[in-house]
Amino acid sequence: PEIDVQGNGVSIADGDTTPSTSDHTDFGSADITSGSVTRTFTVRNTGTGTLTVGSVSVSDTTNFSVVSQPASSVGAGSSTTFQIKFDPASTGTKTATVSFSNNDSNENPYDFRIVGSAVVIGEPKLRLWNRNPTDWGTKSPGSTISGTMDVQMWNNSPNALCQTVIGIRDSAGNWVGGEPQVIVNTIPEMDSDGSTYSGRSFSNLTLPTTPGTYMVWSCMAQQTSNAGAISYFKSLTPATENEMNRTVGPVVVILPDLSWDSPSLIATPANVSAGSSVHVAGTYRISGQDVSGLQIYYRLSPDQTYDDSDLALGAEYASGTVGSHTSSFDCILPSPITGTYYIVAKLDVHNTIAESNENNNTGASNAIQPKPENAKIDVELVAVATPNSADTASTLPTSLNSVRPGQAFYVEAWLKNRDFSVNGITGGYLDFAFDKTKVTGGTLSHGGIYTNLPSGIIDNANGKVDDFGGNAAPGVIDKGDNEWVRLGYVSFTVGTGVTGNAIFTAAPGIDTIARAGEGAIAWSNVELNTPQLSIPVVGCMYDLDNSGRIGTGDYAVFSAAWHGRPGDHFWNPACDFDKRGASNGYIDTADYSWLSSNWLKYTTDPTITYPPNVSILPAKRLMTLAEAPLAIDVELLPVASLSTGDTAAALPTTITQAKLGSIFYVEVWAKNIDGSTRGITGGYLDFSFESALVSAGTISHGKLYTNLTGGSVLQSSGLIDDLGGNAAPGVIDKGNDEWVRIGYVPFTAMARGTVHFNASPGIDTMARAGEGSIAWAQVQLNSPTRAVTISSDPPPAQTFRTIFIDSKNRLLYISPSSKVTKVSLPKMGNISSPAWSTDGQWIVFCASPTYGVQQVWVVRPDGSGRRRVTNGYGDLSNPDFSPDGKRIVFSSRQSGLCMINFDGTGETALGVFGVHPTFSPDGRFIAYSNWGQTYESDVFIYDLRKKTIRQLTRRSEAGEAFNYANWSPDGKKLIVNRLSSARTYELVVINRVTGSERSLTPTLTNSDEAWASWAPDGQSIVFQSNMSGINSIWSINSTGGGLRQLTNWADGAYYPSCGQLPGTKTSAGREAMKRVFSDTPIEPGYLLV
Repeated sequence: PEIDVQGNGVSIADGDTTPSTSDHTDFGSADITSGSVTRTFTVRNTGTGTLTVGSVSVSDTTNFSVVSQPASSVGAGSSTTFQIKFDPASTGTKTATVSFSNNDSNENPYDFRIVGSAVVIGEPKLRLWNRNPTDWGTKSPGSTISGTMDVQMWNNSPNALCQTVIGIRDSAGNWVGGEPQVIVNTIPEMDSDGSTYSGRSFSNLTLPTTPGTYMVWSCMAQQTSNAGAISYFKSLTPATENEMNRTVGPVVVILPDLSWDSPSLIATPANVSAGSSVHVAGTYRISGQDVSGLQIYYRLSPDQTYDDSDLALGAEYASGTVGSHTSSFDCILPSPITGTYYIVAKLDVHNTIAESNENNNTGASNAIQPKPENAKIDVELVAVATPNSADTASTLPTSLNSVRPGQAFYVEAWLKNRDFSVNGITGGYLDFAFDKTKVTGGTLSHGGIYTNLPSGIIDNANGKVDDFGGNAAPGVIDKGDNEWVRLGYVSFTVGTGVTGNAIFTAAPGIDTIARAGEGAIAWSNVELNTPQLSIPVVGCMYDLDNSGRIGTGDYAVFSAAWHGRPGDHFWNPACDFDKRGASNGYIDTADYSWLSSNWLKYTTDPTITYPPNVSILPAKRLMTLAEAPLAIDVELLPVASLSTGDTAAALPTTITQAKLGSIFYVEVWAKNIDGSTRGITGGYLDFSFESALVSAGTISHGKLYTNLTGGSVLQSSGLIDDLGGNAAPGVIDKGNDEWVRIGYVPFTAMARGTVHFNASPGIDTMARAGEGSIAWAQVQLNSPTRAVTISSDPPPAQTFRTIFIDSKNRLLYISPSSKVTKVSLPKMGNISSPAWSTDGQWIVFCASPTYGVQQVWVVRPDGSGRRRVTNGYGDLSNPDFSPDGKRIVFSSRQSGLCMINFDGTGETALGVFGVHPTFSPDGRFIAYSNWGQTYESDVFIYDLRKKTIRQLTRRSEAGEAFNYANWSPDGKKLIVNRLSSARTYELVVINRVTGSERSLTPTLTNSDEAWASWAPDGQSIVFQSNMSGINSIWSINSTGGGLRQLTNWADGAYYPSCGQLPGTKTSAGREAMKRVFSDTPIEPGYLLV
């Protein structure tokens, strides 16, 4: 063995007596009360035998100690460590000798000297004055503070640097809002007079978000040069200052609070006629912090509480500064109105202001009682979904907003004194008419009070309920004097296919209404039908445009009301599906889910679902349909490549010619042409094409119209059916002053001829925000009709063989005559990565017949001469012959790129990690990919002569990959497979010298792979695609066009490669081109696909 001891990576000689900071034998300075220094030393064995090491000792155990011992045995080429700590007990220079035994023949024992300086580090001092401000008062959570002050610092600490910092501390002394801010940079040791720094400023110290009292605090920060650590002198509590801790001033963090004084509101006059004006004034208070955007909402309530179901009277903007403020509001009471009411006001209705108390924002006025009028008794008809459970009520029950065809409901008759009489209503009879074309009467009931001498007949033939009523039991004389009382109720059913309003009109019956002690009340003193009961019959709550179907028109109305609240100019209560009777005051995703779950259903569809316990409001159309004959222009545009965005100021350039085998796109664009500023929210349309000429790919909707999308490719019928969708709710500004793309379809030119693309109405219409459906008569289609003429460049005659693998793991090749030949092989496990030799006499491939790892093999096309070339331990893949056939390059999972002679000798690792290697035609270069764990790769070129690497491609986006490079026969270009971040494939031709790119094929949106191989004559490129519905081998002219399908088998064909026919040569001088890939699944690091 041979021993080598190092400190800080520097060797320490045996017997060294001159400690140095470079090898850590000089420990520097340490404070005798609070400081210590620990050093780590390494023992290395640079010999061939095992090194034994004894325990380490130090001669001065008072000031030095061994913290950790080395291992007792160190193998050849290995090392171990030990640690010594310097923790002095008194001042002065301290030395010691380190020693330990070992079995090195000439360095036993091993010893060296160490030294350290023990000092007393004095405390720095700090003085602050001219602080501005000294008290920040109150601040809102998360706000910032700034200020200035003068600083004087003393630093009598040797070997130390000092700073002055400022920050915010809580009551426990913890820094909050981040690390302190430096206001005086590090200064070295100074004399006793100190140094002065005037006007030191600090800014944007962030306050906590939790309310409380905090202290702006300044202190010294010390950095010892030998340790490099910074410590803040903040051990004392914030209330205590010493020479290193100074308070700058307090700051209080609080939330604002909005409240009403008591009494909160005064309404005058308190006794007023219905329909008259009432003035309400009150005092509200803002404490803590100013607020912005404050509004006060007013409602008329029967119970002094603020509820969304109460009648809205209006709103006003209010001052948001701290202090008391007077509110003043005038409103008109509705007519008729009876009973006792209150005007209720609420601050910050939508809770947009965070407050310390969210429960004191409501104030209520004194009671308001309308004056008695001529009417003594009020009679009201109310429509309800189910009869009320009680026959009396303090307030009139809420009537249904609407009913649906086929729905059953009830009409209740309610009575109440209007003149404040204390005499109860003892009974009465009345008639009421109904529209027999809308509803049919069922049964009637008199409830539980007016059950004496009851009567009533339902006359459906004449649309009338005749003499409906009864009397209370004798002695019951207190009903209706200060509450509503129900006379009875009648059941009705809405007819099917009914629209319009169902109207119910009350009229005097066979007898009058009567009160206890008064007798009959003349009908002239009875208020009837104010207002008249009129219930809209709505076919479906989601049919907002009344078109009879839930579609784009309804979506347009809904989108315009998105995120609306009561009071907003775009608020539409009909779109608040989930809480119609008592609105949740917000149109949100819950409402959208109800609309989308019933999408494209007709309103007569019995499977339509509704939210529980809600009624229907008729839609509020924000504007009517445009009067212009044409409102929207829809254009079909054949384009060579996809437009870069979904909006455009002008229509993209269209094409009229396409090459046979090429891929082009038909995009659907729309725009307003009537001057409307309303955006196009969605739409669906069909368009036809000649199916014998083109093959349609996968429909895409772009990035705008992605909600409730539709579209089907009916290839045999030559139809794109119902292509379209809707923009996200609230997106209502597209297509109003620009062209907007609804979607697109890729097409492959399959035969010569002229293909026509004709648009027609789809399953639903186009729609605009706030307008609903736009009739197809107002949509301009096919102006002009688009046509593309498909011509062909004849594919060059094939002078090469194409080898591939099918799904049964068979190795086959196809000749120019389309004859398929199977290479005869025994069972060899998984076969992968075959490639031709230059003369076409040999095939190299990988297989694992008896082992779990792949090895490189060679075989002749007829199956003879099979021989294993490699005997490695790491999985091998993607072998390729050198142009002279003497060497084979391959990829090893363990060693990267490797080379071996054809006879199996001379295996060499090139020192390059990569996959998919392929020789250049002159044999000098190897192109490969650096495909890693993220499947993001580029193509590189390795120069075998200079041993240098050049990067050919450079990814421009995350998830992009360039791989599977293959050389052109002249060596000037490479065909590369580009995989975009959107997981679409494209074949790209790249110049080897300049790196310039040329797209050979547009993005193959409906093809899983596109690995390519250049034909030996340079005229064709072969690649894999499933554009025909099954994995097949295709060829295309190297200049584009001439698409041709080479295989079409049920077993599929994968990873094609071109090879030269035996006995022929290429004009480029290369005798073969080859590339084939395996269908073997891979893991990152393999050369397999």
